[in-house]
Amino acid sequence: MRRGPALHPAPAGPSPGERLRSLGLAASADLHHGPGLYTSLRGHVTALGPLSDGPCCLGIDAGATMTRVQLGTCAPDGPRPLLKIRYLTADRPEGFLEQVAEITTVVRALDLAEPRAIRIGIAGPVYDSGPLPSAQITNRPGWSLTDFAARLRELTGCHDTAVANDMTVGMRWLPGGPWERLLRPLLRPRPAASSPSSTGRLVKCQVGTGLNIAMRAAEGGVEAFEYGHHPFPATGEADRNLVRALAAIHGREIVTFEDVLGGRGFGPLVLAHAASATPESRFLLPADLRDLLDSVPRAPTAVPPVPGITRTVLALDTRIRELSSRFSPDPTRTSLLDAYAGFGLWALGDFLRGGFWPGFRPILSAYGRHLALFVLSAAQITACDDLYVGGRLVMDPTVRQGFLTAYPRLAGQFPHGRRLVDRVAVHAFDEPDYEHFLFLTAAESVPAQERG
Repeated sequence: MRRGPALHPAPAGPSPGERLRSLGLAASADLHHGPGLYTSLRGHVTALGPLSDGPCCLGIDAGATMTRVQLGTCAPDGPRPLLKIRYLTADRPEGFLEQVAEITTVVRALDLAEPRAIRIGIAGPVYDSGPLPSAQITNRPGWSLTDFAARLRELTGCHDTAVANDMTVGMRWLPGGPWERLLRPLLRPRPAASSPSSTGRLVKCQVGTGLNIAMRAAEGGVEAFEYGHHPFPATGEADRNLVRALAAIHGREIVTFEDVLGGRGFGPLVLAHAASATPESRFLLPADLRDLLDSVPRAPTAVPPVPGITRTVLALDTRIRELSSRFSPDPTRTSLLDAYAGFGLWALGDFLRGGFWPGFRPILSAYGRHLALFVLSAAQITACDDLYVGGRLVMDPTVRQGFLTAYPRLAGQFPHGRRLVDRVAVHAFDEPDYEHFLFLTAAESVPAQERG
């Protein structure tokens, strides 16, 4: 699927990727996005168009596990994207600044002027409208963009640097919202608009390697609503085992929906399944993942993985650190938590790149059940009529079936005003290209007289 609207055609010219390769700033490798062109800080480079004139603009989507950058120019006839760079999100603010410094090096290598405008999208509320307002990144605890604003400007030479809630930007550039155009219904019937209990509210959930939610009221207003950071309600022994393991891995008592459904949660699901899986079911997993798990003694099938998941993670520590070299330029500075996140992303990437692996069936089914808990909780809090869920895994038929199987049974546990949550219509939509919309927002701020 093409992400983002079509832009103005650019004149023929050298590929930015070819220029970076010739200058030694990028090389071929097989890392977190599969085979491709990577920078020295493991940023995956995708060329979008030939080099063009005009002020340089950047859109940066600072996600929970991925930091995505779109670089382009602002020509007189419209924005022209040049390339994307996708990094694993750094484990500390200084690491993010190192990535920004590398992006600045790329800009200069392409003979572009210093960025004229930069827009950074974050998960979380943005309280002021000025440049670099008071903004806490909710899926990166302890991060505040205001803490290193001066350093960011110093690195890029760009004073027009601003922060926005990523979903708010995305909904602005997709008029009416993607849920009204890219629908793939999951549950029917939809409550009638004329129902006396109808609220007229739509809720949009983005389920990817991180979680975001935004609520859109009937009158068209947008309110950022970070429900992914609420505690995950374990509903059975398997979930309680998973929560205990995640609490140990994260070093905190509270385990959130993002911990379970995000990229950091996919790895525990794999390990929980493998801890008691038969050799036959392990054989159905991808070869690299099977080899990694086979290095840990398998628990008898009759023994529940408590605290087996945690023991497995600790036993895998050495192998995970070796594996993390595929995700971090300096594995010695990678914590177990971040290496473990890399493992989850690696397993997830194997699934997404390799197509359907039979061994992932029970794992994806469990993911669908957890997604049902997430959707029901969000619907209860917002008292909505329509709820839209996006993310690549949501489109998988096994995840969808796990969702549909669990949804009716769980719905009765969630009273919803004058009616039950199971009357809320749930739909799926394709993932927006947030860094692209942030780039368009940055380009829009450049005065017309400066555009080429």
